[in-house]
Amino acid sequence: GMVLVDVEISIEALTVTERDLPGRFLFPRFVDAVEGNDFPE
Repeated sequence: GMVLVDVEISIEALTVTERDLPGRFLFPRFVDAVEGNDFPE
């Protein structure tokens, strides 16, 4: 519910940030923190 909405918003933000920073390296760690490494790839 609310958590998933927050994750979707964060994904959009990271997608934009990825152009400036190594987003592909940071995103998996973000997912680990939010979903406990139980997120569909």
